[in-house]
Amino acid sequence: MKPIGRQARLIVGSMLVAVMLSACSEDIGDLEKYMVSVKERPAEPIPPIPPVKTYTPYEYDGISGRDPFRQSISEGSDEVRSSTGTGPRPDFERAKQYLERYELDTLAMVGTFGKEDNYWALVRDPEGVIHRVPVGD
Repeated sequence: MKPIGRQARLIVGSMLVAVMLSACSEDIGDLEKYMVSVKERPAEPIPPIPPVKTYTPYEYDGISGRDPFRQSISEGSDEVRSSTGTGPRPDFERAKQYLERYELDTLAMVGTFGKEDNYWALVRDPEGVIHRVPVGD
């Protein structure tokens, strides 16, 4: 196969330019009329800005309310502890997974991918190794 010569490329390029310029030479009077009619329309009014609500701060005097940094008596009672003990609990007997040896803030999610109905997250550990983590882990 012979490469296209310089003259042939010049001829083809000039033909393309001629075709593009001929497409632009059509009458655009209807477009100009439409633009004039749109500009003559009255502008729609802008709705007013809603008034700013004043903020009334709450001052905690430390005397009248309960201390937010201490557990109240009702929260620490045996009655409350027994009623909240029915929820899900961690299984301390299970074997830990590899990424559980790192602090959570040292792991970085760098992407996701899926195949059919299976999805995985790509997680980079502090040493730079990327791990594939399935849904639920």
